[in-house]
Order: sequence, then C-alpha cells, then structure tokens
Amino acid sequence: MEMIERKTLVDGTLMLALPHILLVGPEDHYDDVNHERLSNHGYSNGVLLFNEYTDDYRHVPGTVAFTSTTKGPTFYINLVDNAEVHSEIKDPCFGRLVKGFDIIERIALMPKRENGVFELPIYIVDAGIVDKN
Repeated sequence: MEMIERKTLVDGTLMLALPHILLVGPEDHYDDVNHERLSNHGYSNGVLLFNEYTDDYRHVPGTVAFTSTTKGPTFYINLVDNAEVHSEIKDPCFGRLVKGFDIIERIALMPKRENGVFELPIYIVDAGIVDKN
C-alpha cells in the first residue's frame, strides 16, 4: 500500500476499459512530462512478484486486484464477476470500492479506441486507504 501512501496514483490515469475490467495505473500516455514524473516514483516497469490469489477474496464487481500480466504497478476494478477467469490467472484482490461503483460504471462507458484505451485522458485526482473498521 506504499504506492497509495506515496500518492503514486495521483495524476495517473484510468487507462483502459474492457467489458469486464477498468485498468488503472500511475501512467499517463497522453502527457509525456506527467508520464515521466509518475515514472520517477520508482515503480516503472515493475512486475508482480507473487500472485497471492485466494478464494477468500474473489473477483466480484467492485473489487480491486493487481494485474500480473502487465508491467506495474497497475491494477483493475472488476466490473462484473470475474472469479472464474481471474482465479486461473492468479491476480490477487486487495480491496473493494466502498462507494462510487456507479461512477466507475459510467466511466467504463466513455468513448474508447478499438483497443479499449480511452479517447481522452481520465485522471486520478486522489487515492487513499480507508480503514475497514
């Protein structure tokens, strides 16, 4: 959770929307200067070393998981029940949205290119950890 505490995601982007996930990360492919700044957080081209998937934290709508198939640190928000697919990939869920899933669903409908990348940048203004208690 260090990347959240270090505000690594601030000014990052919601990068890609597929029918089942919304991909998020500290990258900005729309602005080279901002992309360079985000890369200076020390996470550029990182990889997920341990895929700690467990059935206790299933990929259901609104859960958040690290992706093990792209250079990191990127994560995605599950838009639908992905438990079967992502249990095979072993992507670990580490959180869930506590509110605003309706906004995520609307963002996922924004105009995209053929490859699922948004036509216009959608920036992360802030990110934080909410105590589950």
